[in-house]
Amino acid sequence: GGGHGRLLHSASYDGCVYTLDASAGCFLLHHASNTHEWSAFCLGAPGQPTSRLFFLGSNGGAIAAVDPRAPGTTGAAARAILLPEAHNKKINTLSAHAGGHLLASASTDASVRIWDVRKLRDALLQIEPLEMDPPEMGPSQIGGEQIGARGPSPQVFKAKPLCSLPLGASSQSAVWAPVAAAGGGLTSLLVTSFDNQLAIYRNLGGGGGGAPAPAVVIRHNTQTGRWVVPFRAEWTSAGDGVLVGGMSRTADVYDSATGSRFASFSSEHLTAIPSRNAAHPTLPVLACGTNSGRVHILR
Repeated sequence: GGGHGRLLHSASYDGCVYTLDASAGCFLLHHASNTHEWSAFCLGAPGQPTSRLFFLGSNGGAIAAVDPRAPGTTGAAARAILLPEAHNKKINTLSAHAGGHLLASASTDASVRIWDVRKLRDALLQIEPLEMDPPEMGPSQIGGEQIGARGPSPQVFKAKPLCSLPLGASSQSAVWAPVAAAGGGLTSLLVTSFDNQLAIYRNLGGGGGGAPAPAVVIRHNTQTGRWVVPFRAEWTSAGDGVLVGGMSRTADVYDSATGSRFASFSSEHLTAIPSRNAAHPTLPVLACGTNSGRVHILR
């Protein structure tokens, strides 16, 4: 998160949203739900009006937006609103576009949906701040600081997605291209699903109500089975490539313009399938997280 590396934001299946302030040595509780298990979480785009918002996705398909700034006096609750039926099943990932007003949600219901977060932000601003309720289990102490108390339930908000992308199977992730690949008004979205496809959609977010077709389709084995963490493809730092794990214990890179594979990395030390991968923002280095609980650095 922000704070020059001293803040770490997180959401959990226990319904809580925390910020770890490493410099102060304490956790701050911004929001807690007794009814929702948060399965997906992302921050608003940096440098945009929505940058301070937390976006949450639940096991039941709901999306929530939380403004963690405590308005007014100390003890005021963070504002929160809820889209209770954003999807029919679990939301696996949320991704905020660098332009600031688009949010992509990927779900087990075999769809990816695009939302206009400006509507969520405007609805949050209409909510009157409420005072925190007393903690149910008593205050917790970390580093001598009290964790915030449990706040009021979010207000229900109704909104329709700008568009919905129907897929052939459950979607494990949908992530917007980095700024370097955005090209001004171009909006590219990388989708991973269980139909053995990685799909790239372009120029999303204009509305129109139709179901856009993918601009690039990459054939890739995504059938990880029961015991392997599902793949989630990622963009390379420049947005010119797609990085994803392979069932042959490889980290594969595809050309985002043509869909052709131009690199496949492996190592004698990479003895398990790397389901989670990331590219360094400036160096030719990959980090590969495997199902054996190890992280391998490939140069």
